Amino acid sequence: MTMQKLVSTILLCITAVAALPLNKSSRAVSRAGNFELPPTFVWNIWDVLTQGGNWHPQLFDEWDRNDQDSPIAALFQTMLVFDDKGVPHKPRGVKPSRKSSVKITELDRHLEAPKSGQRRKKRNFLTTSTLWENKIVPYTIQTGFSAQMNNGIQEGIQDFHDMTCLQFVPNSQRPSLPHNTHIAFVNGQGCSSYVGRTSFTAQQVTLQDPQCAETKTVIHELMHAIGQMHEQQRTDRDQYIEILSNNIPSNAMNNFDISNTHDRTPYDVESIMQYPLTSFSQNGGKTMKLKDTRLEVLIDTAKTFTHNDIKEITLAYQCTESCTSPPSCQNEGFVAHTCQCLCPSELTGSTCEQVQTDTGCGGVINLNSGQQHIVESPNYPNTVTTDKECVWLIRGPTGSNIKLDIQELDLARNNFNSECHHWIEIRYNMIGQSGIRQCNTVNNQVYTTTNDGERNLMLVKFDSRIRKDIQSSQGQKFKLQFTAEGGSSSNPCDPNPCLNSGICTVIGSTYDCACTASWTGSICDVLVQSCQPNPCQNGGTCSIIGNSVSCDCPPNWGGPNCETSTVVTTTTTTTTVSPPTGSTHLCDFETNSCWMNAYGAIYIRSGSWSVEPSYATEGTSRYAFIYPGASFILRSPDNFLSDKDYCFELYYYMNGSSPYLEVYHLNSFQQTENLYSYSQNTSGSWHNIKLPFHGHSADKLTIYGQLGYSFFGGVLALDQIRLTDGSC
Repeated sequence: MTMQKLVSTILLCITAVAALPLNKSSRAVSRAGNFELPPTFVWNIWDVLTQGGNWHPQLFDEWDRNDQDSPIAALFQTMLVFDDKGVPHKPRGVKPSRKSSVKITELDRHLEAPKSGQRRKKRNFLTTSTLWENKIVPYTIQTGFSAQMNNGIQEGIQDFHDMTCLQFVPNSQRPSLPHNTHIAFVNGQGCSSYVGRTSFTAQQVTLQDPQCAETKTVIHELMHAIGQMHEQQRTDRDQYIEILSNNIPSNAMNNFDISNTHDRTPYDVESIMQYPLTSFSQNGGKTMKLKDTRLEVLIDTAKTFTHNDIKEITLAYQCTESCTSPPSCQNEGFVAHTCQCLCPSELTGSTCEQVQTDTGCGGVINLNSGQQHIVESPNYPNTVTTDKECVWLIRGPTGSNIKLDIQELDLARNNFNSECHHWIEIRYNMIGQSGIRQCNTVNNQVYTTTNDGERNLMLVKFDSRIRKDIQSSQGQKFKLQFTAEGGSSSNPCDPNPCLNSGICTVIGSTYDCACTASWTGSICDVLVQSCQPNPCQNGGTCSIIGNSVSCDCPPNWGGPNCETSTVVTTTTTTTTVSPPTGSTHLCDFETNSCWMNAYGAIYIRSGSWSVEPSYATEGTSRYAFIYPGASFILRSPDNFLSDKDYCFELYYYMNGSSPYLEVYHLNSFQQTENLYSYSQNTSGSWHNIKLPFHGHSADKLTIYGQLGYSFFGGVLALDQIRLTDGSC
């Protein structure tokens, strides 16, 4: 299954649902345990990669680095990798401005109309909007919508039913209500909705088919319909985000006007109501930027409600008013419409008091003011364990902030592509929000919790499971120091927590740091990255994504700063090729063509005295290779093999940290049959193997290789890949 087909399957896999019956109970009793997520609901779109048989070895290497709507692209967007000069980089190919959601957002319109009925005011719900009485929203769906559009509507409605107290019912089944209004889903121009309930009989939600068919788009418009405004239009938005009006055409400025909202929970950059940063741009530049630019990587990664989106609806519609003896939820958990605690991801327990972590690592760490605690990687000081998930929740006294000093961080990664294989996720803003993922560090790197969520909480997760097909290299590990700071002074600006000449302002019981132009972060401790002077060499184009550098390199150049010369990249997309006539198919890399498709950072070069290996095989001059910290896949095209015997032959050369080479079958069910594997250096010489096997038309013959990062360099090279009909 191609990555594009996988994504389509993920987003469209839920069948249309019938209208759910109304909850007729007038009182709700608190139930034991915490809120259980529906089987089809995931907080992050990349979570689906590990569900339902979607995962298989080398899955991540199949991303073509062009499809920005891929779950892999969304995950990579949250990563940063430091180069050897200490500059943070985004993974190669990540370009959030090219997501389809940017164009879809520009179809979005929110409308205001005369209101009737009682007005109830909550959070970033518009203060003048009317909510839907009895938590019931009648609706009709125009005939003629495509199956894709109908599916998107039903999935959006199902998410509301699963995660909130709102009930969407067909208008023909509506109970007695104090109004005659219903939502009418219609096909039209753009994606638009009125804000809150209107006095119209048929209140239109316009969904242009198929442009507005994605479930997140439907949910976005329905959140308008129930009374909610965009996140960047909140009354308090200027504390978090700056609008770059020079990049916005005058006819689009209304999408950035501040509205009169009740902001009862913190600004959520991850919210489904937050526009992408380049929305409505007239010149390709950003139309918004965050005060803490590191958090920009979280924008436009959500595919459904975020934790705070659900909390906003729960508060606005008083979803817990019938709960008796509701639990006292901890750690940014809140009482949901089921009268149970809805916990942030990675937390569990009836009051969200526990972490979900593997045995032998993770836990809850309680610190007193000024107290420190060291967290070390599993197996420290030896190489960190693969196929592991460890979660730590660090708690300080009320009013304190948690500071993380990264003392050691060296995990499996691809330096050439600036891509983490294993990482730690750092939730320093709100633990109910995704965090920044990184796998290496620079000297004296510090994270301090912001004052947006519960400032005395930080959550850190180590993940080597989602890329369990990548083994850790020798010496890779991490060591983290946590400190609870403050919490004892009545004046949060005394002493001044803002670094690098930042100005501290008291806001209620907390503070805000106004940073100088060169600094960002919650306490002005992060240097602002810039494309002036241009760090991208050899004509590379620089852009800044979430305070990380991204270099778009010209042909024949690669690496974080386009500093590495390459003869040619062989990364291709999957194609369907008929086997050529004859008994032998050969990749000798003397030309740029090969009978196998290539994925990953694999290159071709000529042997010489200045490179390793210095020569190719069988009297030829060129071979394929990867750099340390990289991986690759070579795979036969669709329908290339036949139902008969083959002999597969190749030469390989490996020298470096944790080399690994594998040859296997991949069948139509994504199941693998190993033919050969090798995980040692070849002692300065080429090795040759011949493998007999029986092929099938649905099979794909696959070569996978990886090489761990090492300061001393290394190489994994291939040559003379030959497939011959018949036995060896």
